[in-house]
Amino acid sequence: MQYVLSIFLAFFLLCQSCFAADYVTGKHIWIWQEQQLGEAVEDGEVIYIFRIITGRADRYRTREGDFRIYQKSPRHVNHEGIAMPYSMFFDARRALHGWSWEEPFPSDNERPYLASHGCVSTEIPRELFEWAPMGTPVHVRGERIGYN
Repeated sequence: MQYVLSIFLAFFLLCQSCFAADYVTGKHIWIWQEQQLGEAVEDGEVIYIFRIITGRADRYRTREGDFRIYQKSPRHVNHEGIAMPYSMFFDARRALHGWSWEEPFPSDNERPYLASHGCVSTEIPRELFEWAPMGTPVHVRGERIGYN
């Protein structure tokens, strides 16, 4: 029994280190919905911390999970004719993108009252677009608080 337990423990520790390494090596974008903040991390070092606006708490929520950027479009316009500057699509029609070409990113006083239809709007879209190549992992954690 002790032998089986030792094998299980060794396998568990080996798997934990393998999974942990995947989150540390290379470039990753982390989206923290409760705090409405994002981080761009490269090889374990935080490169950018940025303010975000995510989806509402209903059918337009930003889904939690692990995704990858599969399409980039610097001047994307959605089906409603709304500009989505520096779009990086990571989950179906959900993208990380700028707020607007014309308007500045909303202030901290305005952000709690604003939400997307599932996308993640960011204050530094161009920097992220240039920094993150296709295939960059996007990790969305938590749920939006305070906007229904």
